[in-house]
Amino acid sequence: MASYCRQYRQGSSQNVSELVVGSKGRSNCTNLGTSGMDPYVQEHIDMCRSIRGDGPYVNHAMAVAESTMTCVMAREAAYSGLEVTWDMIMKSQLDLQPKVLDMGATLDTPPLPVPGQYKFV
Repeated sequence: MASYCRQYRQGSSQNVSELVVGSKGRSNCTNLGTSGMDPYVQEHIDMCRSIRGDGPYVNHAMAVAESTMTCVMAREAAYSGLEVTWDMIMKSQLDLQPKVLDMGATLDTPPLPVPGQYKFV
């Protein structure tokens, strides 16, 4: 499964989509829910119902955080050429937070990582 969702500056490519590939075919997931219902709208309806107590409790925070950290761990393993464990990534000193939080800010472009030269911190 692949899922794409990112907020980019105005004028940049905007891709919010999913793709599931299995042994019996593939789906963009728009055909898996209630006919005629936009799945992104339904997601927000479900979230609002959960907040108001009108529906089942919905909290995906831990799954999202662990999924994101798994991606960071895989990237660090690929960049460094090391086998990076969950304990290693959780103790890492890596700081990916932009220093300036402004939509007009420019971000420094780090050098391309080279396995064996890139240092896992």
